[in-house]
Amino acid sequence: MTLERCPVCGGFLSSEAGTFEVTYEGKSFSFCSLDCMHIFQHFPQAYAEGQEPDLQAIEDLGLQD
Repeated sequence: MTLERCPVCGGFLSSEAGTFEVTYEGKSFSFCSLDCMHIFQHFPQAYAEGQEPDLQAIEDLGLQD
């Protein structure tokens, strides 16, 4: 069995992680936390393509410590 990973932080998704989901360009993405979902919503193209936006841009959102 392969466990899904959060596309933002790479954390493993638990069974209740499906609560945090976004559909982008017809594909469903699940997240381990509300913060990760919000970060994805600000930079969906980067994460959908397996890239990561600039760390400073993420910090500027003020969602993570």
